This record gives sequence, structure tokens and C-alpha cells, in this order.
Amino acid sequence: MKPLRRFIAGARCPRCEAEDTLAVFERDGARVCECVSCGFTDAQDRGAGDATDPANRGLGEPIATAEAVRIIDPRKG
Repeated sequence: MKPLRRFIAGARCPRCEAEDTLAVFERDGARVCECVSCGFTDAQDRGAGDATDPANRGLGEPIATAEAVRIIDPRKG
């Protein structure tokens, strides 16, 4: 079965500079970023990096924390 690929909107391939061609998926416990245009691949171990960084969370994991946001209407003084 092929792994689920998620494309990164607006990202450019470091090799061919094509936009919107990078897909992220998991292979053998590593996160892989691949360009569907030129075949460039970059893999990162699941254990690498800080686990609290959202970029290092596993694919599909929910965000564990929430932050309250206050919306201010600039028309009201």
C-alpha cells in the first residue's frame, strides 16, 4: 500500500525550484519529503529534533495545547 502523501502548499523544491511539488509522507519510521517533479528526497528520523516543535510532530497527531485569542475590532475605540 502506498503511503499517504501530503503536499506542502507554496513550498519550493531545493533542487529544481518548482513550486507546490513537495509531498511529505512516512517511510520506515522516518518522515520523507519528496519532490514529485524531479525526484529530490530528504528524510528525517522520527526521533530527531524537539518533539514540542509542531514541525516535528507525527503526521496526523492533534495539537496538544490551545491558546485563547482575543479579537479586537479596530472600529471601536
